[in-house]
Amino acid sequence: MSAGNQENYQVRDIGDQVQRLIPTAKIVYTGEVGTDPRNYRVNFDKLFRLLPEFRLQYNLISGMEELHRNMVKHDFGKKDFESDQFVRLRTLKSRFDLLST
Repeated sequence: MSAGNQENYQVRDIGDQVQRLIPTAKIVYTGEVGTDPRNYRVNFDKLFRLLPEFRLQYNLISGMEELHRNMVKHDFGKKDFESDQFVRLRTLKSRFDLLST
């Protein structure tokens, strides 16, 4: 099994990492959705077979740490996160609204 195949995570893994990086974050797992029959498991075997010299540069922890560092560096906050700029559906709606005026 290639190294990349170990980079399969569950939502809880990501939430736990957010909690580690932002101790004041409130992470809630509601369980409302129930069992999800979909499988998002990735397999990197073909990638490494076709590009044997390729190496992943990030894993969950290093990628989220870099993202967090840059968010802090650029003073990215809740207002930014919730703005239309970063919510695709709101951005599309705003653009459609502009077209209809």
